Amino acid sequence: MDVVGRKVVKTRAAHVCFGCGRKFERGTMMERSCVFDGTPWTCYLCESCQKASAELGWQDEYGFGDLRERALEIESAKMDGKEKLHADDHD
Repeated sequence: MDVVGRKVVKTRAAHVCFGCGRKFERGTMMERSCVFDGTPWTCYLCESCQKASAELGWQDEYGFGDLRERALEIESAKMDGKEKLHADDHD
């Protein structure tokens, strides 16, 4: 499998993230990768999966493997940070 192109785009339609499997609505910034594996196809990664993929090694599982687990950890940490910010607003 060869990645022949990669670019961060603002989506024009809803897409499912190749890494975590979550659905993202139109207008979301996602990384679009054009892949050739006998035939060309395109996949999209959300922001958390982009960060997670930068941390993973070549031997790690993409799709619903290590990438998904790490991306959901990143997403959870973001949500915890937002909750702390909102809690600080009320103090």
